[in-house]
Amino acid sequence: PRARSRGDSAASPGMSRGSGSRTGSATFQPHHPSATGTDEVDEMWRSVLQRFPQHPHWCLVKEKRCVYRMGSQTGRKILCRVSHGGLQVRV
Repeated sequence: PRARSRGDSAASPGMSRGSGSRTGSATFQPHHPSATGTDEVDEMWRSVLQRFPQHPHWCLVKEKRCVYRMGSQTGRKILCRVSHGGLQVRV
């Protein structure tokens, strides 16, 4: 995986900006990736990143489901999961 900014297009599953974003709260659903390779965690991250338009350089690199890295493949690891309250993140 390559580091991509959140403004990148479909080549960056779940990290691009779009008009159909989810709200911060979502109910848990089984893992069903879409045809583009995104899952509910990617969509929730996209929604979170959209709340910070003043930081367009922020990016996440997805290692696997629920495991991301900040900025690059060697960046700080972020573990996350979807709970009844939304996206839970552990750094």
